[in-house]
This record gives sequence, C-alpha cells and structure tokens, in this order.
Amino acid sequence: MPRSCDKAQPLATWHCSRLPLVLVVAALAAACHPSRPWVSVASTVAVPQDSRVYDQRFSAAADSAVQALHAARIRLNAPALSAAVSIDGSLVWAGVVGWSDVQSGTAATVETEFRIGSTSKAITATALARLVDTRRLALDRPISEYLATLPNRAWSPITLRQLASHTAGIVDYTLNRDLWGLWQSIREARHFESAREALAVFDDSRLVARPGDRFLYTSYDVNLIGAVIESATGRPFPAALDSLVLFPLQVRGMYAQHTADSSRQAVFYESRAQRWRRWRRVDHSYKWPSGGLVATPSAVATVGSAWFDTTFISAQTREAFWTPQRLSSGALNEQSYALGWRVQSSSALWGSGERVSVVHHGGVSKGSFSWLIIYPQYRLVVALAMNARADSFRSFMTEEPPISRLFLHTLDAPAARRQ
Repeated sequence: MPRSCDKAQPLATWHCSRLPLVLVVAALAAACHPSRPWVSVASTVAVPQDSRVYDQRFSAAADSAVQALHAARIRLNAPALSAAVSIDGSLVWAGVVGWSDVQSGTAATVETEFRIGSTSKAITATALARLVDTRRLALDRPISEYLATLPNRAWSPITLRQLASHTAGIVDYTLNRDLWGLWQSIREARHFESAREALAVFDDSRLVARPGDRFLYTSYDVNLIGAVIESATGRPFPAALDSLVLFPLQVRGMYAQHTADSSRQAVFYESRAQRWRRWRRVDHSYKWPSGGLVATPSAVATVGSAWFDTTFISAQTREAFWTPQRLSSGALNEQSYALGWRVQSSSALWGSGERVSVVHHGGVSKGSFSWLIIYPQYRLVVALAMNARADSFRSFMTEEPPISRLFLHTLDAPAARRQ
C-alpha cells in the first residue's frame, strides 16, 4: 500500500483531502481510555516542596522563590512546578513544589524529570554548535555533503543554517502531506531508533518554499539536523548528544525519552479546575532532536549556562548562533529566530518599560511546559518546567521574571543597570 497519495496530484481527490481529518479523529478516539480517571488533592493536604541552595549568598532569594513557585503552581493549575537558576556559569538554586505523581501522592524533587518539548531545539543547537566549533560541520554547506543519501532529493541544497533558523522550506505538522508520517506523528506510538530513521515521518512531503525565502517554524527542520549530527558523529542522536554535550558538562537528568531509566520522570497530566488526568502513553522518538528530550530544570539551566564558557563553545560560534537570521530578501524573520534560539529584547524582567536582551526557547509537550531563558547582560539562566499544560504558554512563562528578579536583587543588578 502506498504511504501517501499520488505526489503528482497532492490532495487531488476527496479521499486524500479528507484523510488527515480521519486520522485525527481516529487518534482522538484512541486517546480516550477509561483507566485515566480525573484525580485531585484535598485542600487540607500540605503541598510538598524541595529546595537546594548551591550558593549561600542566595539563601533569602531561594526562600522567596519557593513561595513564588507555590503561588504560581496554583495559578497554573499544575501538579508540580520546578525551577533552576544559574549565574556566571554555576547553578545557584533549584526548587520544586507539588507532586510528581498525584495519584500515588509522590512528591516532586529537584531530580524529577519533565518533558521539555521544543526546548529540545536549543539543546540540539548546543550539540550543533560544538560540531561547528570543531569544523566537523559547516553552517553554509549543503546537507547533502554530510548525508550521502537523502530520502527527499529536494533537501539536497538545504544548509544547516537554514534548518536551524527554520528557513529551509520544509513543512510543519499542519502542512505535512506524507500521510503515513502524519499518522505516526498523531499516534505517537511507533518507536524509532535514530533521527535518520525518523525522517520517514515527513520525507514524502514537498518543500513549501525555496530554501531561504520563507520562515516557517517546524520541528522537522531540527529532526533533519539530528540526522546530520548522527552522520557527523557516527552515533544515534541520543548517544551523540551524550558525547557532545551531556558528558562534557557532567549533566545528569537529561536524555532522549525512552532511552534511559525513567524512574525519576514525572507523570504528565491534562488539567481541569484543580483536577488532573494522566496523559496517554506516547513515544516521542520520532522527534528527539526537536521535542523529545526529558530533563530536570537544573540540567536545562546547566546547558544554557555553558554557552558562556568559551572553552565549551567559542565566542565566535555563540555570536553566530545568537544572531537573528535574515531571509533571502534581506528581511529579518518575523520571530527574530537565530540558530536554535529566539533572540529578542524584553521589558518583562523589570516591569518598567526598560528592555533587556534575552535568548530563549520554550517547549510544549504532552502534559508539560518548559521554558529556558538567558539574560546575557547578567549571565543569568533560568529554567522552568511543569507536568501539565496551562491555559496558555504565556501564562506559564510570565511566572519566570519575578523569580529572576529575586536573584538579581541579591547581586544588586538594578543598581548595576543604572550605571
């Protein structure tokens, strides 16, 4: 049976044009399962917390940050909310409030691991930056020089710069016309052994634009980067990530989902009015590089802070990856997207209209939110995670600036910024 409709006449028939909707309905039906009841916690039960201060200068800030997490957890209707802060390249605090598993009453700890969704893209960008630094990969060479056989010939002239900046012209989930692959990404049940193997999820789709001409944020770009990383290292993506990033930084508590011990992994939930229901079982191996990593906020913050270590990533490479990219027309892309990161200015930190530079990436996954933000001016890195999804991602990420201010006040950063 063919994996997709006739590529010469895509979606030309009623059968093909309606099939994606049929697949969605089937997946939703499969997701309904009576063994996933809604659960809640009595209001009289004390909410557990765990706080680790690694630099005693920040003890008072840490105490206040824990209280901020308690208030934010209620606002976000999260079973658990976890955070970590790094300054000047060192982790100074990690804290969490709530439950890793509501049904069993298991408290979350700072070692509890969360799905980090698209924050995985910034982690993959870190691995790519390491390979660019050592000249094993070049940003502006066609990927066909690294992948001898490409499953889609239209990908041959695409560069890593275009993939990392989402200007390669590759489809996103909504535009994917590889119907076999669309089904796999909806079901999220098939296990793939490598990023290269997972290219099958979208390799039957045509480009939607000439490479470089259009910005289209898509996880498939980063999945293809993962396949290039595998080719350059000779290892499956999870092992390549270990050797390039996690082992050199001595990071614990980060891995590609389904490849390591998950005993510390949180249970992930749907939420509704202070009640939670387990998310259905999913396999995210089809998108490890772009959205399939699991990590503690401490691990995420550690990788983020490593970008300030010029022995790990050179200043020149950091500058290249933190520069928003332009389209073929010369116009800046609409999301100020750099290479694996969004790089913008924000007034949220001080709340006074004063803008500071920020480098960041967020992630939405099944039953989780993740946020990683870097303030280069202060060499401050903050990571947040929760094991449910709030009403909006914005409501989640706006809980970060008050925590950041607590630690910057300890450093008297407001005085420093007035000089």
